[in-house]
Amino acid sequence: MGRGTVGDSFSWLDGNSEITYRLPDGQVQTYFLWLGEQADYQRPIRIYSQKGKPLFQGNYQKDGLFLFSDTGEIYFGEIEVSFNKDNPYENFQPSYYEMARIVTGDGVVSRGEGWSALLALLLFAMTAIDIRWPLLGFQLSHMWWVEDPQPTDLYIFCQRVSWVVMPGIGIVLLLISIW
Repeated sequence: MGRGTVGDSFSWLDGNSEITYRLPDGQVQTYFLWLGEQADYQRPIRIYSQKGKPLFQGNYQKDGLFLFSDTGEIYFGEIEVSFNKDNPYENFQPSYYEMARIVTGDGVVSRGEGWSALLALLLFAMTAIDIRWPLLGFQLSHMWWVEDPQPTDLYIFCQRVSWVVMPGIGIVLLLISIW
């Protein structure tokens, strides 16, 4: 981030991060995180509100599931359950642990595989060509070896089945490329 001042007295230095949540109800919540250098599998962390109020001070462990207070106790966070059917985001409080994961990059997930999307597009293209010119594949495979070749009924049946199966496989591959 850079140097800056939030509120009246809270200042933060280079290397700190700002996380802003924009909720569907138009509410905006901003938090500031300070992360120290990692030592003994844990990293010191401090979380502040937008106005500079300290919200949490303790340690973050990459492979753990919780934050730890300065005394070493597991911090579960403030658990509050409320429901407002008009505005379910009225008392929204994000997880401090998830904030730490986002800031450290541990919460970044790379989804999908590019190869499966490419393979799916190749299957779609092959199917489109086969539907447009149904005898092309047959003639290319037999034109040098047989005089006046004709496909059998089994060949035509299998070709039409492939017109359904190949796009189905392509759709599955596209879904894999998304997830």
